[in-house]
Amino acid sequence: MLLTPVAEIKEGQVLARPVFNPQNPRQDLLKVGFVLKSKIIKSLVRIGIDRVWVQDNDFDFLDDMIDDQLESAKREVFSDVQEHFSSIMDGKKKSIPFNQYEDKVKTLFDSLFSNQDSVNFLQELNTYDNFLSTHCFNVCYLSILLAIKLDHTIVREKGHAAGFNEIVCQIGEGALFHDIGKTVIDKKIALKPLGHTKEELEKLMPHVQEGFKMLRDHVDPSIANVALNHHQKHNGKGYPSINGGAPLAGKKIHIYSRVVNIVNVYDLLTTVNPYVPPKLPVQALYYIKYGLEGWFDPEIRKAFLQLTPPFPVGSRVRLNSGDFAVVVTQNVVHPCRPTIKLFANPKGERYPAFKQTNLDLATSPTVIIQFHNGVNVEKYLYSQ
Repeated sequence: MLLTPVAEIKEGQVLARPVFNPQNPRQDLLKVGFVLKSKIIKSLVRIGIDRVWVQDNDFDFLDDMIDDQLESAKREVFSDVQEHFSSIMDGKKKSIPFNQYEDKVKTLFDSLFSNQDSVNFLQELNTYDNFLSTHCFNVCYLSILLAIKLDHTIVREKGHAAGFNEIVCQIGEGALFHDIGKTVIDKKIALKPLGHTKEELEKLMPHVQEGFKMLRDHVDPSIANVALNHHQKHNGKGYPSINGGAPLAGKKIHIYSRVVNIVNVYDLLTTVNPYVPPKLPVQALYYIKYGLEGWFDPEIRKAFLQLTPPFPVGSRVRLNSGDFAVVVTQNVVHPCRPTIKLFANPKGERYPAFKQTNLDLATSPTVIIQFHNGVNVEKYLYSQ
């Protein structure tokens, strides 16, 4: 199978993975084996689905990288979040059954702990129709993976008495509900990820206090703290101010909030939404590395940049040679130089199978990824 931009799909190609129904994520909108027609392709674009997995015999090895148990856990948590968030925003409910999520997040953690390469498949749930729930789920998913990577840091700060698995699950719950306060503010402002006017920001910023109030009587204080402080910055220039004084800074920001902070920013930059064109992962990571000085805990930022691939496995890219390739393996030391599989010449003509060779870009210094999803990314390539 091959992850293919919807804009590049040709009529007659066949789905290799299901496409879920944005209105009811527990249901498949399109099932495996569905033959894509022009009308359906246009509908996918309209609802904000920008990539789907299609059958491709040259890339069957990617089939084995997706774990069905993990996919089931993802859909279960995401479906509940969308249902509950939508009910509050539509005025149908006033609260969320938070106690139901503890076991669901634990199941998600168990699946992610044994499938940490699943960071490559984070954005499969993105659509325009449910930006807030998509964003909160993505932040939960990636925060759990980041917390797993930060195991020694977390144990050092929380102490050995705290159970590591429990801590990571609490980070996941805090991440899942970090923006719950947005469900009770103006919907147009709440669903706009970036680019707010000054007046809109003034109405948006209280979502952290609103979220804290919604959570504090139902969950562990450390979880509720994430809703309150996920916009604090390492340099002390975030919000909210505490007890009429200055915002928090450095290690005074709880580690749960410091983890969710960087993931929140990354996902706001990359998640599909109807307001701002999303950045590619490599663009967002470059921005986090070089453009947001002082925002993040340096140790957490380093771990995040090691964890999150600028070119996820399965990405279709074009090299400076003009050849087309697919990313097959990540490189933690040289993240923008993964191992790729060449599959088409500069004219877009498929190479025969025996010429579709793997190339480790870390050992090929003159070859770089130049285009991803049609965007020239050469200036965003970075090294650790």
